[in-house]
Amino acid sequence: MKIFSYNVRGLGCRLTWRKIRTLLCSEDVDMAFIQETKLKVMEKTIWSALWGGSEFEWLELPENNSAGGLLCIWRKEGFVLTVSFNGMGYMGFIGKWKEVDQNIIVVNIYAPCKTRDKKSLWDALL
Repeated sequence: MKIFSYNVRGLGCRLTWRKIRTLLCSEDVDMAFIQETKLKVMEKTIWSALWGGSEFEWLELPENNSAGGLLCIWRKEGFVLTVSFNGMGYMGFIGKWKEVDQNIIVVNIYAPCKTRDKKSLWDALL
């Protein structure tokens, strides 16, 4: 299983899109976790262009006041989603990884800058 995680600091630049798509395709990534998308509108056509195809599923957590925004995207034939959960600054899911026939839990985190807010995030995750 190949997992890609990247803080893009915004997906508004074509160069960023191109770099990510190239990496995802050339490395044959199974799951990608993107932090700080900074996008208000998220839809399948956008993620299809980023993923480089249409055989995928995804979960998203939109940005909040021009900050954050999380995306989890994976190959449809490799993973079956069972349960998803999210909160301020994190998004996770539980499902079956088909290749090894095992349940997995994965969490995509974008931690706030302020110490107080980081503590709240980790308290919520625990």
